[in-house]
Amino acid sequence: MTENKPWLDHYPGTVPKTIDPDKYDNLVELYEECFNRYRMHPMSICMGVTHTYDDVDKASLAVAAWLQAQGLPKGSLVALMMPNVPQYLPIMIGILRAGYVCTPINPLYTGRELRHQLNDSGAKIIFIVDNFAQALEQVVDETSINRIVLSKMGDMMGLKGMLVNTMIRQVKRLVPKYKLNDPKHEVTKFPDVLKKGKALPFQAPTMASEQKAILQYTGGTTGLSKGAVLTQRNIIAAALQSEAWYRPVTSNMNEAYINMVMALPLYHIFAFMLSLLGMRSGYTFILIPNPRDMPGFIKTLSKQPFHIFPAVNTLFKGLLDQP
Repeated sequence: MTENKPWLDHYPGTVPKTIDPDKYDNLVELYEECFNRYRMHPMSICMGVTHTYDDVDKASLAVAAWLQAQGLPKGSLVALMMPNVPQYLPIMIGILRAGYVCTPINPLYTGRELRHQLNDSGAKIIFIVDNFAQALEQVVDETSINRIVLSKMGDMMGLKGMLVNTMIRQVKRLVPKYKLNDPKHEVTKFPDVLKKGKALPFQAPTMASEQKAILQYTGGTTGLSKGAVLTQRNIIAAALQSEAWYRPVTSNMNEAYINMVMALPLYHIFAFMLSLLGMRSGYTFILIPNPRDMPGFIKTLSKQPFHIFPAVNTLFKGLLDQP
């Protein structure tokens, strides 16, 4: 083997030379293993509100059941346009569990950029936080979107969520005015999706490893952004590769008590893969909805210990510039 792959001679002894990308039949099987293994362990903390792996499992099943009830054809595209809030991972996993393909969208996109991705992907449903609904309103009539699920930032934060939503809307005024009242848009509130989904039957679809899972768009730095098709097997292989290199580094810790700062946006592939890597070992994600708010970011970091902090140079530089 090493004759044709000389780089393997340079692998550390603790890193395996191969992985088995067919260990799981599909990505949902991997997610369900994580839920069953760490069910009562904290999975995310956001603005002081904690959700367990069990919470995320149940919420994602409700999303999946609701989506199946919408009658979408198998393999349909569902868009997800949110920052790092507690509902992001339940929605994304729910889309996959329902048998559909998720296309994550940068919530900071302009109307023009959003229109391109929605039309290029052919998404029929979009889950969106209302902070960014104005951009959708500008272009939705020029897309194939026929149902909108509107969420507020605090929708999965219980009583504290009411305070969060009031602060964001009334005090910080971070929700530009929008009108999506036309019945043709079929607007549904996210809490209603969870409520109705919990009462609906869920039928686990048959999924093969070569089926599409994520349509991940590039940054568009050299022109229009392009959709990269990621199959179930692609993502499983990437997760196991990451784990093969990372596990030796963390093996001397109790991994189920590792807190990972999730400031990188989950709609980017970097953070998405980190979420899979962390779930495989029962990490708790400290979700940062807006890392550009440096005072708020630092306040969050000061509230609990963190062990892993993946980021990009600009974010570390931004923190170093703070007193």
